[in-house]
Amino acid sequence: MEPGILAITIIFSILGFILILGITLIIIRTFKFKPIKETQVESFDVQIDKEKAVTSLQTLVQCKTISNKNRELEDESEFDKLKSCLKSLYPHVFANTEYTELGDRELLFFLKGTDDSLTEPVVLMAHFDVVPVNESNWNKEPFAGIRENGTLYGRGTIDTKCSLNGALRAVEEILINGEKPKRSIYFAFSGEEEIFGPSAKLAVDYFKENNITPYFVLDEGGAVIENVFPGVSKPCGMIGIAEKGQSVVEFHLKSGGGHASHPKPHTNVGILAKLAVKIEKINRKAIFLPPIKEMFNILGRESTFVYRMIFANLWIFGPVLKLLSKKSGGQMNAIMRTTTALTQMEGSKANNVIPSEAMIALNMRTLPTETAEENIEKLTKLASKYDVTTVVGSSWNPSSLSRLDTDGYEIIRRTIKSTFGNDVLVSPYLMTACADARFWNEISDRVYRFTPAHISSEQMNMIHGDNENLTDNQIAEVVEFYYRLIKSL
Repeated sequence: MEPGILAITIIFSILGFILILGITLIIIRTFKFKPIKETQVESFDVQIDKEKAVTSLQTLVQCKTISNKNRELEDESEFDKLKSCLKSLYPHVFANTEYTELGDRELLFFLKGTDDSLTEPVVLMAHFDVVPVNESNWNKEPFAGIRENGTLYGRGTIDTKCSLNGALRAVEEILINGEKPKRSIYFAFSGEEEIFGPSAKLAVDYFKENNITPYFVLDEGGAVIENVFPGVSKPCGMIGIAEKGQSVVEFHLKSGGGHASHPKPHTNVGILAKLAVKIEKINRKAIFLPPIKEMFNILGRESTFVYRMIFANLWIFGPVLKLLSKKSGGQMNAIMRTTTALTQMEGSKANNVIPSEAMIALNMRTLPTETAEENIEKLTKLASKYDVTTVVGSSWNPSSLSRLDTDGYEIIRRTIKSTFGNDVLVSPYLMTACADARFWNEISDRVYRFTPAHISSEQMNMIHGDNENLTDNQIAEVVEFYYRLIKSL
């Protein structure tokens, strides 16, 4: 055999060996990527008044606490009505706690524990304001608290009056039984979360001023839900351990305007459209943050074989996963990239008039590895190339990552399983939406985001949408979760 042919043969043999070795390694790693064996969590019976659990939430839903950045458009009487209802619904809570109103939209309850050696209190959060509704799209009146066939309908049933009711109803039941938790608890409820108001920050400031360190903080976030991860059929309890930052950015361009019959080569609408295209083409780096890696490690093991092969071998399939996520967008893409969604465009009121000013706006969600400021700066530089003015609206940075190696996270994890079943897969994740929890990362690295309800994908889409509801059993489970959580402290 000639030397050249021999060399080619050797090279191809080596490449073939490497290919076979790589495929073998991928298959071996896939078969070894088995579900994690966990010790079964023992549950205990919770005797609560399920009817009161439902009717208490029903009363809260009947309070039309729609928040608005323009306070003149709010109905303050509805917020006062809710505060009054709390006193009648949970009398033992008010009789056994220190109740403080910080400002007019932050309600703080302090329940002293029986063990003074446990100096760090737990903070349980929720918000009682809700977003507006388009009543014509609802099958039931959204603030009537209609209860039919074992289901309660109304704005706020999930987001998040269920959590407020769950926490207070649970401690009310515990106090009725003549018991108290060992560890002290603060209940912190905000009335302007939906408008990104600062009320929740008042509670954080209170903790700072009084040198109080939370044992852990629990606010709204993930839930127990099916079909939340590729190839996984079991219900998953998703605990957010961080959340992305949010920025609202507008781009304005003025011109002389005029009649559409004699336009210049480019109108301000056309120029902004070019900018919009450039913004959507910005290449955002994909990053597997620690909570995402852990999510892949826990849930990926429960996937079907093909998905297991991907998540067991991110060393080779990681770039492919990132590329596919970029092309398809959606939740998987959002947990590994900073995202910019163009949401508004304004121009002329008439189709034959060139506007004197046009505007486009976007909503940006920033990864915890980046800052809002640096991303806004990049957008500003891009806009300046088109002589476009950048206007920054509300903006804040992503939260820091909370720890997983804490007693608090383990208590939440075990309570999820003891309430909703040992078949529930509990996993951390990165929350792409926003919550008041972000304020608490200023003083704690033990801030968790979980709404303790087992909801369907359909119900998940009802949050901020139409026909929001929970069944009687779901409402009772929320109370049972908090009951078990408080008893575990």
